[in-house]
Amino acid sequence: MLEEMLKNCGAMIIDEAHHASAPIYSALLKKAEELCGPDLFPVCGLTAIPGRSNDETALLVDRFQAYLIQPEMPDEPQYRDNPLQYFREEGYLATPHHRIYEPGRKYKVKEEDIEADQDDLTPEFLEVLANDEVRNTRIIERLIDIPEGKQTLVYACTVSHAEFLTSVLNSAGRKAEGGGNICNHSKSNKTYVNHAFYKWRN
Repeated sequence: MLEEMLKNCGAMIIDEAHHASAPIYSALLKKAEELCGPDLFPVCGLTAIPGRSNDETALLVDRFQAYLIQPEMPDEPQYRDNPLQYFREEGYLATPHHRIYEPGRKYKVKEEDIEADQDDLTPEFLEVLANDEVRNTRIIERLIDIPEGKQTLVYACTVSHAEFLTSVLNSAGRKAEGGGNICNHSKSNKTYVNHAFYKWRN
């Protein structure tokens, strides 16, 4: 099926293209070149953060043939001084409100608890966090404190952690999954997450 799609592909658009340096994209485009030859169909990447680490940026430059299209932005002092604030004031970006809730205990993160290639916590350490009853109690208390009907996107530690939080919220009479709250994890099924996110936004 993949071969048929690549053979009949007129153009490939990669969203969140700053991830296009990952091995999975290399394998996909290598397969596409094998099937389509050197005159590959156009490949367009969309991203708000074109720069990565030095090595990744070089890979991205090569992947997109050093062709970066930048939008024309207004020549306004607010934009030049603080682009993020400008986009927030114009309604393109949300304004984050960062609050730290202490679970009542400290975690010691050792070097082996971090995946060096992903710059993320290991699945084993995330599992420890996901199973922490005190931490989960604080999370649920905070979510229930949010006014009913206010949309909230929750990123959990693991898929099972997301399912647990969803179950508890539903049991507490708070609609979770695709209505008032979405609980998901970065390694969740992407189709499921996209569907839930669409329901959440609409």
